[in-house]
Amino acid sequence: MKFYKNLADPVHQDLYRYWNSKRQGTALPARRDIDPVEIPHLLPHILMLDVTDAPGFRYRLVGTAVVNGVGRDPTGLTFGNSLPADYAAALTTLYERVRDAGVPGFAVSEFHEEKGPERFCTRLILPLASDGKTVDKIIATSLIDQRYIRHSVLGLEDRLGTHRAHLVLDE
Repeated sequence: MKFYKNLADPVHQDLYRYWNSKRQGTALPARRDIDPVEIPHLLPHILMLDVTDAPGFRYRLVGTAVVNGVGRDPTGLTFGNSLPADYAAALTTLYERVRDAGVPGFAVSEFHEEKGPERFCTRLILPLASDGKTVDKIIATSLIDQRYIRHSVLGLEDRLGTHRAHLVLDE
C-alpha cells in the first residue's frame, strides 16, 4: 500500500487500480486482459511497449498526450531508435528493472533535451505477462512536465548522463 500512496496523480492511480483488478491472485495480467474500452480517460497518457529479444523495448502504442508532450510519435520504434542515446539508456534501465522484478514501478525523471528546457516526467510502469509470470509487455502512464515533490520513499537515485531518474518498485 506504501507504493500506491505515492501515486499522487489520479491518472497513475486509476491505471494502477485497473491493472491490479486484472490480476488473478499473484499472477500478472496479460495484454489480452487490458480492454481500452474500460479505461478511455487514460488512453491519452498510455504507453504500451513490447519487450524485445534484443536489449530494449519497442513502442507498440503511444497516447496522444504523450505524443504532444514529446513532439513526435515513436510508435513502432525502440528506445534506441527514437531517443538520444543517454536518455534511451536511462529509460531502458528503468523499464528493465520493472521487467526483471515483475512488479510495478513508479519513476520520476528530469531530463534535458539538446535545445530545450529541463523537462519533468512521472511514469507508472506496469508489467504484463502472457503466461502470468514472464514479462513480455509493459503498460505505462506518462505525464510529461509533471512537477513532483519527491517523497522519502523514492530513495533510489541514478545519474545517467544529463538525465536523473528516481525509481521505486512495489514490494
